[in-house]
Amino acid sequence: MQTQLMFLPGQEVLIPVSPSAFTAAVGPRRRLSRYVGALVVSPSGEARTIKSIRVEGIWGSSTLRRFVSLLTSAWSISVEFDASAPLPIGELKERVVRCIQADAGDSEPYLPRQRPLEEVISGVRGAHSVEGIFQEIAVPRPEDALDVL
Repeated sequence: MQTQLMFLPGQEVLIPVSPSAFTAAVGPRRRLSRYVGALVVSPSGEARTIKSIRVEGIWGSSTLRRFVSLLTSAWSISVEFDASAPLPIGELKERVVRCIQADAGDSEPYLPRQRPLEEVISGVRGAHSVEGIFQEIAVPRPEDALDVL
């Protein structure tokens, strides 16, 4: 299970997500629509777009867990993706650069940097693979990435 990158539609937003994020959500159901159309890219270069998100019910298997989930609006979801398609690495690099530039000005960035922004951008543009891009932007481990939508 590896962290993936999710690009929100119509925005310069890049969010590292754990694969488990596509099985659970927290918050109002209507908020899930913001993720429909998002592009999700794996370290292997597989690119898929979210076609739909369906709430399956309250999250959890035990009665107590389901009661707490009802109080906190935690939902079990299923996410439908379109067929994967190759994403040209040049297009991915430029999309990542635009997003990390926008993210850099945020008070709570999705991708905190350990290196100067220009160094990271240069590394992304010089990367020879999708995995190289992931390394340059220091994509977190799944346990440190977004784990619910």
